[in-house]
Amino acid sequence: MHALNDAGLAVGTSDQRAAIWDVNGNATLLPDEKPGRVLKNSMAQTINNAGQILGSAGYWDVPTRAVIWR
Repeated sequence: MHALNDAGLAVGTSDQRAAIWDVNGNATLLPDEKPGRVLKNSMAQTINNAGQILGSAGYWDVPTRAVIWR
């Protein structure tokens, strides 16, 4: 895990995909922000108290880029 907010939500990476964990430890993979493209990997790096998640995503046909999941 990379970060934890005041609500106890944690973010990080699971199987080379960005993920969020709830307070009970249940993980959910974050959605692909460009459906239809082949996702190489993604990483959630931080979460704020509003639940916004900042990370990165890499695709085979474009360079790795910053992503915000809301």
